[in-house]
Amino acid sequence: MQRLKLEFVIFAVLVGIFLGRIPDTLALRSNAYDFFDTLVDVRSELVRNYVEEPDQNKMLEGALEGMIGTLKDPFTDYLSPEHLEQFDKQTRAQFSGIGAEIGTENDQLQIVSPLEDSPAFKAGVMAGDIIMEINGKSTEGMNATEAVKLITGPEGTEVTLKLRHLSGEIEDITITRQRIEIQTVKGFSREKDHHWNFMIDPAHKVGYIRLTQFSDPSAAALLGAINELKSQDFKGLILDLRYNPGGLLSQAVEISDMFLSSGRIVSTKGRNSPERVENASDAHDVGDFPIVVLVNEFSASAAEILSGALKDNDRAVIVGTRSFGKGSVQQVMALESGKGAIKVTTAYYYLPSGRNIHRREGADTWGVDPNDGFYVPMTFEQEREMNKIRRDSDILRLNDGDDSDTQVTPQWLRDKRADPQLAAGLETMLAKLNDGQWKKVGKSNATLLTFLTEKANLERRRELMQESIEAVSKKINELEAKISEEGNGADKKADKPADKKADAEKQAEPAEAK
Repeated sequence: MQRLKLEFVIFAVLVGIFLGRIPDTLALRSNAYDFFDTLVDVRSELVRNYVEEPDQNKMLEGALEGMIGTLKDPFTDYLSPEHLEQFDKQTRAQFSGIGAEIGTENDQLQIVSPLEDSPAFKAGVMAGDIIMEINGKSTEGMNATEAVKLITGPEGTEVTLKLRHLSGEIEDITITRQRIEIQTVKGFSREKDHHWNFMIDPAHKVGYIRLTQFSDPSAAALLGAINELKSQDFKGLILDLRYNPGGLLSQAVEISDMFLSSGRIVSTKGRNSPERVENASDAHDVGDFPIVVLVNEFSASAAEILSGALKDNDRAVIVGTRSFGKGSVQQVMALESGKGAIKVTTAYYYLPSGRNIHRREGADTWGVDPNDGFYVPMTFEQEREMNKIRRDSDILRLNDGDDSDTQVTPQWLRDKRADPQLAAGLETMLAKLNDGQWKKVGKSNATLLTFLTEKANLERRRELMQESIEAVSKKINELEAKISEEGNGADKKADKPADKKADAEKQAEPAEAK
């Protein structure tokens, strides 16, 4: 009897809990039905009554983008099936094709550069080649996106390109498509065989690795570069994360773990996401050597996780400027309809110090700051010149390796590479190797300097806007002058017939009696 009473009490409690939740559940369902009813009604009226037949696929995408846009989060997005495929390629940094970067020059499709060891490179495709035809189809009027769709394809299939080389020679080259991995790990210069040279200063054994994004192959490629430096008995490493937009969290954690034997790497937490902590272990430690990490205002996401983990665990010195502040976690969730997916922000990243990486509205701190005394800003002109030189170094050229005897010094980097941040990184690394102490090579108070840099950037933008306004005003004045001139000419032409008529009337008058 007691047992029956106990079971009845438990049953009653459970029923009570369930019934207590029914109103909330019904309210949620009611709100959802109202939401969808409105959408269905609007769509129905537009499809039935709009003056021209609307594209319903575009209506759907527009509705989704508008809904997501109310969140004011640039990282939460709808991915159409086409965009999802492209996003997947970028994340994995893998695709099936010939392995060449394609651009446009003077309205012509051009090979910017073949990738090292790619099918294109092995087949004789060279930087600067003009693509005249793809599988017999003329490229006249074709953009780079359309060309990529034609050139990429299933692994093992062939594509034929008609190319005009810089020499003027026209050649048909048939290339077998292969699985291509985009190189995310780059060195300082290229050797004669076009392989990256990761040693920036052979005399002092200083290595240099530039990581362009965090994709599936990044950790393995970075480990390969470090092992290559180890074979040359390197003493210190400059890790360049500038302009790195981020990528996979797993790769950021794996790479951080390479350099850390213990300590927290990063943690994530959100409204419906429990806190998740990633800690380092000594299982994949690549060794103990001094590290300089270069960051700037375009280093984001996974680049901030890696640089922040190394800084907070006293494993590296950070040189440059405050990073971007993209510290939010996105999950890609496929839609049940099969029509694409949504990329949703679900949590924020937190550094080992507890600092929130993400730049939120009104916040004074975000991202990763350089160490105190290592803030090294660059002017707009310096960044533009430095990036031009870097882009040129990415291109495979016949004269690769000709400058292998160049002695790279901090001053040479400032003068020849327009790169004061890399120069500062090498300067403090040399001090560490020679004297055992990091030399302060920049400024202090990163927050103040970040505000000053932002102010300077906004002033620059204002100047450009003013120049644009002045150019528009000048054009308006020129048009007004032409309009006035044309108007005066029209008035003169209109006057001429009236004058002739008056002359004719005068001639018809009788002569005055004398």
